[in-house]
Amino acid sequence: MMGCRRWKSRWARRKERRSRTNPEAEGRISALDLQDVLAPTGNSAFDAYREGELAKLQDELRRLDAERLAFAAFLEDLKRARDRSEFDAFMSGRETGADAKTV
Repeated sequence: MMGCRRWKSRWARRKERRSRTNPEAEGRISALDLQDVLAPTGNSAFDAYREGELAKLQDELRRLDAERLAFAAFLEDLKRARDRSEFDAFMSGRETGADAKTV
């Protein structure tokens, strides 16, 4: 029994730590809440407005995702260039070291 309390408090501390480090996590909508948000309200004007706003948000999410992918590709190119530079420096140092040994 005592072990259960310890685990329960550990999980509570972990949840509290997560909410402190990521305050946006508290306001996130779960999948079940999302169904409630997307359900029709019965007011056609509001439902049409909401659909328009959700379409704008979807477009923004697509744009942000495209930017994220472009940035990831940019970082990969930087890493590749850095790796190439380090390898070239290694090879040039190795060649000068081999020349010094033969003399």
